[in-house]
Amino acid sequence: MSNDLRIKIISRAFQRLIGQLDLEDLTALYKAEQNVWHASAHLGINSQIATQECSQTVMREIIAGLSAYKIDRMEQELKVSARELAKYTAEEVTS
Repeated sequence: MSNDLRIKIISRAFQRLIGQLDLEDLTALYKAEQNVWHASAHLGINSQIATQECSQTVMREIIAGLSAYKIDRMEQELKVSARELAKYTAEEVTS
């Protein structure tokens, strides 16, 4: 699979996933990931693990707060993207 095709599939999936979130959610995720980066660069392993767990909790809480419809759309987008990536990877192997 060409790198351009992979980028197209993955960027479309991210665009649709991000489209299900509002600015407040995106800001919370960004801040949580910045904390993870800071911990990995400046703190010990225990702090890194705790910060990663906190970031994962933020993501779970945001997803849990979405409507069932939005969660279903996100899940479907992930499935479609995974199938497309698998299809093109399989085609590449058989070529």
